[in-house]
Amino acid sequence: GRESRPNVLPLALSLAAGLVVALAPLEAFEQADRPEAQRCLGVLVATVGLWLSEAVPFFATALLVPVLAVASGAVPPKLVHKTGELEQAPDIAKRVLNSMFNAVILLVLSSLVAARVVARCQLELRLAAALQERLGKQPRLFLLAVMMLGLLLSAAISNVTAPVLLLAVVQPLLQELPSDSRFSRALLLGLAFSCNLGGMITPIASPQNAIALVALQQVVGADVSFGRWSS
Repeated sequence: GRESRPNVLPLALSLAAGLVVALAPLEAFEQADRPEAQRCLGVLVATVGLWLSEAVPFFATALLVPVLAVASGAVPPKLVHKTGELEQAPDIAKRVLNSMFNAVILLVLSSLVAARVVARCQLELRLAAALQERLGKQPRLFLLAVMMLGLLLSAAISNVTAPVLLLAVVQPLLQELPSDSRFSRALLLGLAFSCNLGGMITPIASPQNAIALVALQQVVGADVSFGRWSS
């Protein structure tokens, strides 16, 4: 449709701004003899300009970043041990793309797929209906059950997706309660705390956990497995 077409003027201005920053004679970069750093700054300016102006969809801008980084020379070539020569553009492109995808990222993507499956099958609605049928007349047990459900869903899929799914479950009950009901406050706070706690249990439960896994592998050299993290 017409809305999906790129806005040519902001697109051209963002790329031009990045090109000027990358090629302009900036004294700070010339003294440090780091042209790659200046080109990286140019890519950053172009990327931020594309995001702010929304000249192209956000995902297209994200996919454009490695292309700009390689094409502009922002990634310095490494020495190939087998040949003793510097990397060429195709080799640099392979290295950049390999750095963008690893086992941790695949783990996060799998958690997003699992969250989509749960939402698609409406598993949380089925569990909530069963809870309300059995524990609807026992508020304390119902609150505990919702918190346990939030804990388990956060650990199994994501502590970002789980509260959104469960909020849709408890929303009809909250609408029936008065605005100053203490139980409604306890239900929302219990859901928030349980999902926050569940986000610490497994590596896929929170994006911060994935970042921590990468840091442990790169900085400390520790390869933490799924079971070891959970234990």
